[in-house]
Amino acid sequence: MKLLKSTKWLYMVFCILFVAVGVVFVIWPEMSVSAIGYIIGAITLVFGIIRIIGYFTDDLYSIAFQFDLALGIFAVIVGIAFLTHPHWLFSAMPLSLGIFFLINGLFSVQSAIDAKRFGIRRWRIMLACAVVGAAFGILLIFNPFKSAVVMMRLTGIAFAVSGIEKLIVALITIKTKKNNKIEPIEVDYVEVKTGKGD
Repeated sequence: MKLLKSTKWLYMVFCILFVAVGVVFVIWPEMSVSAIGYIIGAITLVFGIIRIIGYFTDDLYSIAFQFDLALGIFAVIVGIAFLTHPHWLFSAMPLSLGIFFLINGLFSVQSAIDAKRFGIRRWRIMLACAVVGAAFGILLIFNPFKSAVVMMRLTGIAFAVSGIEKLIVALITIKTKKNNKIEPIEVDYVEVKTGKGD
C-alpha cells in the first residue's frame, strides 16, 4: 500500500511535469535541437520507469497501471534513444512521439471502458481526454505542418494533454484498501418497481 501511495504521488507530480514541458515547448518552440532531445529523452525515460513500477503495485481497480509494463518499456526505449541520439532523432521526432501518444491514448480509451465496467461515473471524462490525446498522436504521425515551430508547439500541446489525461485517470481510479476493506464504488442504478404478483 505504501508503494502504491508513493507511486501515485510521484506519478501525479510527473503528470504535472508533463504539462509543464508542454507549456515550455508551446512558449519557446525555437530552443536548440539538443535541448529538446535531452528534455524529451529524460522525461520519457523517467515516465517509463514510473509506469513500470506502477504496474507492480497493488492498485485496487488496476485501471491506471494496467498497461504500464508494455507502455513503460516502450517509453524507456524512446527516452534512451532521444538521450543518446538527440540530433539524429529530431527529424524522426513527430513520428516517434506521435506513435507514443497514439498508443498512450488508445490504452487510455481501454482504461476508460474498464472504468465504466467498474461503475466509475467519471469514465466519460477519461474517455474524452484519451480520444483527444490519441488525436494529437495521429497529427504528429502525419505531421501536415511544414513549419518546425508549429510542429514543436503541437508537440507541446500533446505533452500537456497527455499529462492532464493521466493526472485525471490517477485521481479517479488509483485506489487502495482501507483497513482491509475495499472502498465503495460509485454505481449508477435504476430502481425497478414490481407488482404484488412478481
